[in-house]
Amino acid sequence: MATQLSNALAAFVCAAETGSFAAAGKMLGVSAPAVGQSVKRLEDAYGVGLIRRTTRKMNLTPEGILLYERAKEPLRALDELDGIFRETRSTMSGRIRLTSPRGLGCRLVLPLVAEFRVDYPDIVFELDFTYQQRDFIDDGVDLAFRVLSPEDSSMIARRLTCNEHWTLASPTYLEMHGEPSHPDELSQHRTIVCQKRFSDPMIAWQFDVAGNVRTFPQEPDLILNDPDAICEAATMGMGIIQMRDDYARGLVERGELVPILRGFTAPANALYLCYPYKEHLPLRVRTFIDFVVERMKADEKGCVPHEGFHATRR
Repeated sequence: MATQLSNALAAFVCAAETGSFAAAGKMLGVSAPAVGQSVKRLEDAYGVGLIRRTTRKMNLTPEGILLYERAKEPLRALDELDGIFRETRSTMSGRIRLTSPRGLGCRLVLPLVAEFRVDYPDIVFELDFTYQQRDFIDDGVDLAFRVLSPEDSSMIARRLTCNEHWTLASPTYLEMHGEPSHPDELSQHRTIVCQKRFSDPMIAWQFDVAGNVRTFPQEPDLILNDPDAICEAATMGMGIIQMRDDYARGLVERGELVPILRGFTAPANALYLCYPYKEHLPLRVRTFIDFVVERMKADEKGCVPHEGFHATRR
């Protein structure tokens, strides 16, 4: 009974919007008489006339106008729900436009996308790896991986991981230049910094010194804008770096880099998956968000202090 009523209401609303039973029937894939019968069933059920018809035109009665205004939005909501629930695993398709910092692109985002597309091969990804912060509206971005949580209240930020910054050098560098015992001594050493744009202000490193976070400006010997290149330069003995633990972990475990200044912790930061608040987020986007959150939760190691690593110098 509910289905018959919703079908009759859909026929009535379509007739009201198109102006004729014939046009409504064409849109709904039924005959004009079938539309007329649906309207007649509604009139009989409610005991009122809904449409006045002449040979030239069709007008809604006051009761018809009231029914149209009350019925159109619920019907559209039902259509939308129907579309959402019909979009199954086998048919889910469309595009997801995603942006992330360049350093996370190949290391994190591509593996996630590759794994997701095993189950959803018809979804097309547009990936933008850049240090520029894209605008969700102007640039048409669906999702963004960001290291800092956005302050915009219209954004939703799902925290994925927590990462520390480790201070590191290669065994070769430490053999040649010695190991600093305090952040104050970094000014006597060669340092390598990451700067997204060379026009940006110079990076300063931060350390927890006796319970207080202090800032130590750097006068670097080498400036790069790619985390992988910075790690590579450090393994070549070119200087001391400060790097997120997820970039440096493997190098430390293999003994290519050694954690230093272990008693002075650098502040941690978090990685977020951000997207604009929308009342009706596409199913493909919601599914990818849930996949990333669950996948990262399974892999998350938490903020592991670098004192836990005891790599030997080569």
